[in-house]
Amino acid sequence: MSKIDEQTIKTLSDLSRIEVASEEFSALQKDLDGILNYVSELQSVEINGSNEQTPDLLINVMREDVAPHKGGVYSEDILSQAPKTKDGYISVKKILG
Repeated sequence: MSKIDEQTIKTLSDLSRIEVASEEFSALQKDLDGILNYVSELQSVEINGSNEQTPDLLINVMREDVAPHKGGVYSEDILSQAPKTKDGYISVKKILG
């Protein structure tokens, strides 16, 4: 029995703004049913302790949130490369009114 009907495919195509010809409905229905069956198989798989992560094995691999250098160290170098500056800032043309 199919989990996806023609109305569901039409609704999904409308929501995703994809035009689906009526001739494609049966092929899409078969493909989507295959995907849903595969996902349900994956959900029913039991995992024995070998793949489980325990809280004591979890570590933070992110770096500390610190400034990599003092503020303003490279400001003059950056400003010297800008075509136009004003009062210590890069000056750009106004594009929004």
